[in-house]
This record gives sequence, C-alpha cells and structure tokens, in this order.
Amino acid sequence: MRISPLLTFGLIATLPFTACQCEEELAATPGTLVGRFCDPVSGAGLIRVQVTLQNPDGTPVDGKTTTGDALGRFTLGPIQPGTYVAVGKLGALERSKEILIESDKTTEFADEGCHEPPPPPPPTGGRVTGRICDAASGAWVDFGQVWLSSPGNPGDVQYPGITDTDGRFEITSVRPGTYDAHVVEGIFAADFPGITVAEGMETMVPSPATCDPPPGGTVTGRVCQDGVGWLGAARAYINLQGGMVVETMTDQDGNFTLQNVQPGSQVVRVEKDLFARSWAVTVTSGMTTQVPSPTTCVVDPPPPMSGTVTGRVCAPDGQTWLAGASVTVGDPANPTSAATTDAEGRFTLTGVPEGMQTVRVTKNSFTATYQVNVTAGGTTVVPEEQCQVIPTATRVLVVTGQWDNVRCVLTGQGDPQATLPNHPCTAAGLGLDPANVTSVDGQAQGWAAALLGDYARMSMYDIIFFNCGVNDAAAVTGANASTYAANLRRYVEEGGSVYASDYAAPLVEMAFPEFVSWQRNAVVNNGLLASKVGKPQTITANVTDPGIRAALGQQTIQVSFDLDAWVAMFGTAPATRVYIRATAEGAAYSLFGPGENFTMNNIPLTVGFDVGQGRVVFTSFHQERNITPDMQQVLNLLVFEL
Repeated sequence: MRISPLLTFGLIATLPFTACQCEEELAATPGTLVGRFCDPVSGAGLIRVQVTLQNPDGTPVDGKTTTGDALGRFTLGPIQPGTYVAVGKLGALERSKEILIESDKTTEFADEGCHEPPPPPPPTGGRVTGRICDAASGAWVDFGQVWLSSPGNPGDVQYPGITDTDGRFEITSVRPGTYDAHVVEGIFAADFPGITVAEGMETMVPSPATCDPPPGGTVTGRVCQDGVGWLGAARAYINLQGGMVVETMTDQDGNFTLQNVQPGSQVVRVEKDLFARSWAVTVTSGMTTQVPSPTTCVVDPPPPMSGTVTGRVCAPDGQTWLAGASVTVGDPANPTSAATTDAEGRFTLTGVPEGMQTVRVTKNSFTATYQVNVTAGGTTVVPEEQCQVIPTATRVLVVTGQWDNVRCVLTGQGDPQATLPNHPCTAAGLGLDPANVTSVDGQAQGWAAALLGDYARMSMYDIIFFNCGVNDAAAVTGANASTYAANLRRYVEEGGSVYASDYAAPLVEMAFPEFVSWQRNAVVNNGLLASKVGKPQTITANVTDPGIRAALGQQTIQVSFDLDAWVAMFGTAPATRVYIRATAEGAAYSLFGPGENFTMNNIPLTVGFDVGQGRVVFTSFHQERNITPDMQQVLNLLVFEL
C-alpha cells in the first residue's frame, strides 16, 4: 500500500509550550511523539509507515526511528526537548513536518486523513440474491464475478457483484425492472435470464440447496524407473481444484490406482525420493483412465571397457548439498552416462568409457566440470572438496524491496534498501561472489523503465530476483506496462530465470498470468491487492517437491509469516510445479483492519514453472526477522531451482 499524493497532515502538541521553561528543565525530562498515518479517502490506517526523527539540519537523530502498525499508529521516545523534523515515508513517497518536543509532555502527530467513513445512503430499490454451484466440480463458486444486465445484452453491466467463499452473492439498490443475471469465474459461466426486481423486495436467482460433485472417475498406471526397475512405494497423486488431493502408493510392481477423481483435465504425478514424473489425463465420470505404462522394465548391463565414477555436489558454500542435480559424461544432450544426485548430493555414474573423461554437473543455471581418469572395471572417486557447483559465469541481478533480502541469502551481505529496521543480514550466504551480484534499487523512481524497458540490459543477467516490496506501480499499471510484461516474458522464454517473493506477485501476474491463480478478497477487488489476505502466523507446511524434500531430509517445515499481510495463491495450472503447500488462515480485511477470517485449504506457498527455455519461481514467504531454520534452508535450495 502506498501513501496517496493527496495525503496531508498537521502536528498538534497536546499541552501548550511555556516559554519560561529553562534549558536545564527541558533537557532533564524527555518527551514523546505519537501519531498515526491514514488514507485520506477511506480514513483507514496505512500499514507499516517508516517514521524517523531528524534534526533541523537534516541529520538523523540516533535511534529515533520506528515502523507504524497495521492501523498506521506509531510512537517515538524518549526524545530530548527541542525542535525536530518528523519524516514519514512509505515507498517512494515522503512527508515531513517541523515539531516541538516539550519536557515531560507528549506531542501528538495528527494526520488529517484519519476520519470515519461516510455513512452509506439509505437503501432503495430491490435486492437480487443467490448461491452459485459449479455442478461439474461440485463446488460453490467463490469470488465469481456477478452482474445484472439489460435483457439479452450481457455486455451491458448495470449492477455488479461478487460471490463470497460459500458461493453466495447479494446485489442491492436495484431499480425495479427485468434483468439477466450472469456469473463468471475462470472457465465457469452461468446465465439466469428474466430476473424481475420489485421495489423493497428480494429476488433470488435459481439456487440449489446443496452442491454435490458428479461421480468421480478412476486413474490407473504402472511406473518403471529407468535403470532401476519397477517403482514401488512411490506416492501417486492428483491436486484437485480447491486444494484437495487424491493420492495413493504404488505397489512393489509399480502399479497404482487413484479412485473418485474429479472429472475433467487432471495431472497425475508420481514421486519417490528424487524420481518425479507427470502425465496429463482427461478423467470421465464413472470411467477408468490409464496413463501410458510400459509392459516391461529391464535393467541394461553396463557396456564392456567401462568403469564407475562417484562424487558429491554442493553449493559454493561447500555445505548446502544439492539434490536432483544432473551429472553427465559426454555430450549433455546425448550423454554416454547420466545420473541424478541423491538427498546428500551424491551421485554414481555407471558405464563410463575408460580413459580421461569430463564429468559435467548442472543444477539449472549453475554448472561445474571435472576431469577424471576412468579405469575399466574400476571406480573413480571425485574428491569431496571438488563438490562445489561454482557459478563463476552466472550473472545475477537483485531488484531490492522493502521486506525481503535475497542478497543476504546469496552472499551473506544485506542491501540497505531491502533491510527493515532491526533486520540485519545474519545468514552465512550461499557463497556467491558479491562482485557477480548486481543490485538495483526497486524503490527508486524509474527503475522499471531502466530495467524492464531495456531488454538488452535484462539479457545481461542469467537470473533476476525481485524482492518483496518493489515499487511496482509503474511496471504493472503505467503506460508502458505491456512493454515491460513482454520484455520480462521474452527474457524467460530465451533462457533467463526469475525469482519473486510475496508483494512482487504483480510482476509475475502481468507477464505469466496463466500459471497461478490468486486468492481474491470479496471485499476489496483491486488487482493483487485483493490477494494480500494471509494473516501473521506460523504454520507447518508440506514439502511436495521431491528434490527439496530429499535435500531437507524431512516432509514438513515450519514457516513464519511476521508481516501484517501476505499474498496468497489459490491454485496452479497443470504445468506449474508446487514445491510447498499448507493450510493457512486468511482475513477478508487484512490490510484494512479486522475482518472475517477464513481458512485457505492446502494452498501453494512456493511454486515454479518453465516458460520456453527459462524458469520462474514465486514464494509467498521470504527472508524475515524471525526466519526459521527450515525457511532459510528452503530459500537456499530455491536459488538452485533457477
């Protein structure tokens, strides 16, 4: 949220200043400064305003800085008596005012924008209500767009509305007459013609009492792990609409059966350790669908005059073992031998031709190569001190924000623009050379034009990180937003990678809208502002990605959200990979004071998807002041998903 350019305020001392007070008395007893910033339109408090105290010459007063709470209130003290300048800043917007601090008194910072909202006008006309069910999925249509139009003309939107989390809606003050009602949410659409409205009366569109899904279908298959055999004891699952999951385990012969699967297009995924494979299927009600499955699973013997190579893969810090890294010998596109690292970064290459060979290790944007001498019938061990995937050629750009610190994760160093008060960088860092990590101030005016408007500059970097809290207004809603979106998408399509966290979600939405759907606040429907519904909380999350899960050595992690609100996802497209899921609590008014709480069931917290030759990763959580060890390790590992 940003301060409106129209925001004005005054400063009022609660007690009059007596000129006869001597300097010794003023210096002896400090005073206090309190106040509040508000949106002058709604009168609601502004969240997390940065407040600092300065001397008249512009120099800061040591230790006199604070952050406003969720209602815009703040307190500064104790302050020695005298004349100062109070500065309030939110993003690129700044306000200042000279104040007088008196001995043993409280000076009140009175923001004229704080006021009660105007009372609503008395109701007139009739009401149209209803409850909408998606019969295909058996789910109430939540956050669906509803409107009344003139008969036979759906484009004539006369009275808009929106459904709540239970599919209900109410449109009031409707002028008497006849209308058509329409509901749209995603691919769901419904029309209700001939709705007659009378003065002071309620008209309900046809609404079912219950919303039951149609009979589900069955999905079966058999899984072979190349070079190993039938894949037993693997998790087979489908993420259904609304966050529900259907899952089972494969038997010792790799067979699985998923029952009561919601009809329609679904993605079946099978995982075990670092093995992962997906199939897109169309499920028919009451029918059985089989994924493509082999009839045999034979393990080929190693070729003659070949040996084995073993080793280990880690990040540049020498401590973060990388699971799921690709290790090859020969042409990477058609290797003579290939393997994938296990949970501790270990690999074994079999069937490697004898003689001097080049082992190539790749973890997305990061690569290392080793020369090894292979003996026929023997085993060559790559020394463990050579474990590092050294990103000497990997070029990284960090766009700083207000509430995240990716540079800290990468290098162990903080960016001043990305560090909250009392939030120093305490992470050791992944060992990336700071000289290879460039920072751009994402709060500065014109950063979007200078970066997103310059494709040649963007293409200089392999990875671009967008911190939570970048000033994205010009990038997303400005006159050149379509150019910025096209450049960002082209950057990824041609091999670049993008990482964005929390409030940087609008940048992901504008360039890659088809991969993620977002929670929508039924009260505030203003772009992704409506998705900032996550409440402050600590939750237990499920690690659904096999590589991250294997590297962590655990299936669940503790995730802490300590800011007042965070961007929450609702669902993902079939091509989107979900790394972490959890059930979390949301609030309809998270940024606007107390409101109705609701539960977000099994929502994605961290996702990734490929676009062309590149990849995008988005995470709702990030580097915070009370970051948990689990979060720190996940953030480390996510860097190597790019």
